[in-house]
Amino acid sequence: MSTSRSATKPLRANSPETPRFPGARSSGLQLGALALGAALVGAVALPVDLVFALAAENGPLETLQALLLFALSAGVFFLSRREEGVPTSGSVAFLLFAMGARELEWHKAWIGGNVLKPRFYLGLASPATKLLAAVLVVLLALSAVYLIGRHGREAWRALRRREPLAITAAAFFGALVLSRIADKTHLGHPLSRIVAGTLIVEEMLELALPLLVLLGAYQYTAARADVPVTAPDSPLLTPTFPVGEGS
Repeated sequence: MSTSRSATKPLRANSPETPRFPGARSSGLQLGALALGAALVGAVALPVDLVFALAAENGPLETLQALLLFALSAGVFFLSRREEGVPTSGSVAFLLFAMGARELEWHKAWIGGNVLKPRFYLGLASPATKLLAAVLVVLLALSAVYLIGRHGREAWRALRRREPLAITAAAFFGALVLSRIADKTHLGHPLSRIVAGTLIVEEMLELALPLLVLLGAYQYTAARADVPVTAPDSPLLTPTFPVGEGS
């Protein structure tokens, strides 16, 4: 009797499949919408001087975002699964760290310019500095390409299934695109409320990025804890995919 009970009792273990878990599917979208709404309210209700102080370069919002990104970059290795391997964890950690460094403009302090712009490589920087910048850009590109190639197809399928983690990832990229658009639309007088509004929208959307990553990490760990694995002779291990005749 005890043998039969132990044979069919679900255990908890990691699964190589995309994790699923119960929860609100729209939580990532809600977080992004909350950040955008807070920015719009702040742009209208707060004094212009205060908005500029909050959204200034290396100001409170930008510094908080960078600190969160650095913390998440280190935390990736504690959350990743063994079967995903070092390349996935390392690529995610490197991209998060690079985002934090960019917010604090470390690339300008260490290298002297924006390494993503072609004019930097045509400028007066030394050949060694240009080589270092090129290596960093190539590493960033390789990390992004690897993650897309390794997980892009399954992430797209998960998004079509409206899985919460995939929706949060989509909200992350949506907030990233909107923040870049806000960054390029600082129109009007440098001290006008319009400029202050676009600045606060940009910074709040950028602050939402590490918060969305944190939400995704929570969803990821919750999914891992909820994946059932059974004993080898359990009927729950029967394949769910179609099996051809005669196989």
